[in-house]
Amino acid sequence: MVLVVDRLGAGFLGPFGNTWIDTPRFNQLAAESLVLDQCWIDTPNVMSLSESLWAGASRGTDKPESSPLLDGVSRSCLITDDERIAEHPLHAGFDQVELVVTHPDVKTDLEQTNFARLFSWVERALLSDEYDLIWVHSQGMQGPWDAPLEFRDQFVEEGDPIPPRSADLPHQLLESDYDRDELQAWIWAYAGQVALLDLCLSPVLQSIQTLANPPLFLFMGARGYPLGEHAVVGEAGVELLSELLHVPLIVRDPNRDRHAFRSQQLVQPSAVFHTLHEWLSGVDSERGLWPIIESPQAQWSQLAISQIDDQWALRTPAWLARFRPMDDSIDCQLFLKPDDYWDFNDVSDRCPEVLSEFLEFFQRVKALPTGTDPRSLEPLPERLLQPVE
Repeated sequence: MVLVVDRLGAGFLGPFGNTWIDTPRFNQLAAESLVLDQCWIDTPNVMSLSESLWAGASRGTDKPESSPLLDGVSRSCLITDDERIAEHPLHAGFDQVELVVTHPDVKTDLEQTNFARLFSWVERALLSDEYDLIWVHSQGMQGPWDAPLEFRDQFVEEGDPIPPRSADLPHQLLESDYDRDELQAWIWAYAGQVALLDLCLSPVLQSIQTLANPPLFLFMGARGYPLGEHAVVGEAGVELLSELLHVPLIVRDPNRDRHAFRSQQLVQPSAVFHTLHEWLSGVDSERGLWPIIESPQAQWSQLAISQIDDQWALRTPAWLARFRPMDDSIDCQLFLKPDDYWDFNDVSDRCPEVLSEFLEFFQRVKALPTGTDPRSLEPLPERLLQPVE
């Protein structure tokens, strides 16, 4: 079973370092699973991301016509509340597709929220023991923020601004004199949706634990939701930075002892496809996560590449470099990782030698033939792997 939640960044879950939103169900899941701390999506285009997840497509590959993931699977089910995913050409191979219609208003009844209604379908599919593969795609925080108001109000203290009362999503570019109270209120509304998601996950996790043969369970965020970290809120703009690209990935393997283990290896969505394909088909893949699952310290890729339109981001163990080609130059930014979690300190002018090496390496990345695995560029130059002393 795979559960993908759109617009859920890594920084809003307890297992990934958040300390102010209580997420006990995710904490419990993480305590029984492999937590991949550094999953970076290859694109914030959710349709292209689905091609990475369903067919292993990587940057520059031709659009796949079918999903090899479903080859040899006797019964499969796709459950989603996102019409775009239900209509994706690759969904045709699923034996059953359930499109759960979302409601646009804030709810007073927890059971009527969009998360609860979606996960009730998931629970039924699990307990039916009818499918070899259940794929769930939730539009998550891309859909209406419909949690009962107490979910967002729990974060408010005396004298604080009141969170918005509607299910609308914020989309705006922040001016230098933006209202910080208004932004904080939106952050609390988003946090309320995260808390709702955590609560609604409970029956799904309980159902998995009651099965005689529990499934391999992968949980992943599709992309984050910018909340003013770099003057962008929602879909008002696209900046390839951590709040958008860094997502949670948790793998619960039923064949392992139930204890937490954690990896700092850089992984991307296509690795999810290869992991599932090997699990379902029995065909070994060098690009799946099994080496990390067997040994979290196993050597893995040292490079993650993200791209949309003319924007690029290159993530190595020590750096995040951003590039946007201009007419006669390249706009560059450089952030030290993992120390600068939210990419607040551009050090490109303080580390010119590192930036120069990244620029040279970026040209090699752009020149890769269509469909080439970026790991073919490894080993990376040593300067891109170590922070400056």
